[in-house]
Amino acid sequence: MARNVQSEMPPKIEYELSEIGHKFQDVLATLEVWGNEYIEYLKKRTGTSTCSR
Repeated sequence: MARNVQSEMPPKIEYELSEIGHKFQDVLATLEVWGNEYIEYLKKRTGTSTCSR
């Protein structure tokens, strides 16, 4: 993650993903797909329309 501090009052701080952070987005997208499939699996298995915690 890159941190950029602006010289303003009050200070403005902006964050952005580094190059390696951007590469991790593919991993997160894959986990999202898996998670959504798992939710559907649980719905079918338990016969519920929502997944409760």
